[in-house]
Amino acid sequence: MRKPLKLKQPRLAPIPPGQICYTPEQVADALGVAMSTLWLILKSGSLKSFKAGRSRRITADALRDYQSRGVS
Repeated sequence: MRKPLKLKQPRLAPIPPGQICYTPEQVADALGVAMSTLWLILKSGSLKSFKAGRSRRITADALRDYQSRGVS
């Protein structure tokens, strides 16, 4: 008899308690930029984000910090 398959459980990044988190699509709309531009901003490290499973999220604090620097 075969052993049952062991499926790997995805490791989720802990979402900071009490933090409001946005999707990249929501942030792109808020900043008035295209998704391709937002990905360049995220890749450069100017806007901090984290992965929760397979999804990427941006905290409200990170978005405020980015906007306060006057980069967009």
